[in-house]
Amino acid sequence: MLKQMKPVYAFDSAFTPVEFKEWQFGLRVVMKELMHFPEVVDLPAPVCVKTVKRDGYRIEKWESYPLPGSVVPYLVLIPNGVDSGHKVSAVLLYSRIWR
Repeated sequence: MLKQMKPVYAFDSAFTPVEFKEWQFGLRVVMKELMHFPEVVDLPAPVCVKTVKRDGYRIEKWESYPLPGSVVPYLVLIPNGVDSGHKVSAVLLYSRIWR
């Protein structure tokens, strides 16, 4: 039976742009419901806690606060010459450290 069923939110590479947006919206709604994310309002903005200049770039240590009592630290490496008037592409790297 399961082999013959098509999931309601199965991705289809033939989606038109409009169909893709509808699929994306519906999937997002269902995922939020399934994951039971808590509703948190008035979250504090991320904070830059430290900046270190290096040769050709700077490192910024930031902290985000996604839930009360939790902190997510991350580093941002920014090449010299990049600012709000001179934007460049970005790369996000996620790494989990096992202890």
